[in-house]
Amino acid sequence: MNRCSLILLPVFFLGACSLTPAPTPNPTLNNLGHSALNDAANRTSTSSNIADLRAQQAEQLFAEVRRLCGTTKEGQTPESCLVPTADAQPSTDPANTPQRAAEQILATVGDIPAESMPLIARIHTQLAVLGAHPSITDSAPGNGGEPARKLLEWENSVVYGLHVALAYAGSATPDIESAIERHEARVEALRASIPNAPAAAPAYSLRDYPQPKDAASVKVLLTALESDTVSQWNIAASQSADAAWRAYGLSVSAESARIAAEMLTAQGKDPLQAEFAQ
Repeated sequence: MNRCSLILLPVFFLGACSLTPAPTPNPTLNNLGHSALNDAANRTSTSSNIADLRAQQAEQLFAEVRRLCGTTKEGQTPESCLVPTADAQPSTDPANTPQRAAEQILATVGDIPAESMPLIARIHTQLAVLGAHPSITDSAPGNGGEPARKLLEWENSVVYGLHVALAYAGSATPDIESAIERHEARVEALRASIPNAPAAAPAYSLRDYPQPKDAASVKVLLTALESDTVSQWNIAASQSADAAWRAYGLSVSAESARIAAEMLTAQGKDPLQAEFAQ
C-alpha cells in the first residue's frame, strides 16, 4: 500500500459513516404519553370514560412525539423515535386519574416545546372537565407580557357582561354573583402583575353572545362566557415561554372549564364535545 493509500483510507471510512445523531423522543411528552397509557390500562366499570379519554390522549401525545422527531428520507419515523406502547402498567386509584394527570402536566409544563403547548392545554382542559381541581395562586406571575394584557381586557369585558346579566338573573343570581367575584379576582391579579395596566373601558359589546332577558338566557350567556374564557387563557398559556405563567394560565383555564362543564351537563350536553375541549 503506497503512502497515498494510507492517507486516503481514513478519509474513506469517515465518509462512510453518518455523524448526524439520531433524533430522540421528547422526554417530557414521552413521559406524559406513558402516564396516559398506564391510566388507559386501568379500566373499571366506573372509570371507563376516563380510560377511553386517556387512551385517546396517549395516542395524541405519541403522535406529537413522532411529529417532533420528523421522518427519514423514506418518509418513515426514525427507529429511535418509535415509542413502545405495549408495556403499559395499570395505574392505581383510577378515580384520582384526572387530578394526578393534571398535576403532572403543571409540574412539567415548562419543559414542553412551544409548538406542543396547544395540545397540552387541550389535554389539561379535558382533565378539568373530568374533575381535576386546579390550584390557583392569588397573584399572577409578573412576566405575562402582551398575552397578559389581552387577558386583562378579556376579563374586564366578562365582568362587564356579567353585571349586565345580573339585572335579568332572577334565580340565576347566585351563579352570576359568584362569577363576578371570580372574574373580578382575576382582573385584580392581572392588574397587579402588569406594569401600567390600562383601566377597564366604560362598556364592552356583547353582540356576539346570547342576550340576557331571564334566568334561562342568563345561564346560557354565562356558559358561553366561561367557555370562551377557557380558550382565551389556554391561548395565553400556549404563547408563553415561562413555566410559571404557563401553569398559571392552564390553572385559571381549568377553573372556567369545570364551571362550563357543570353548566353544559345541566343543559344535557357533553362538555367534552364542547369547542373549548376539542
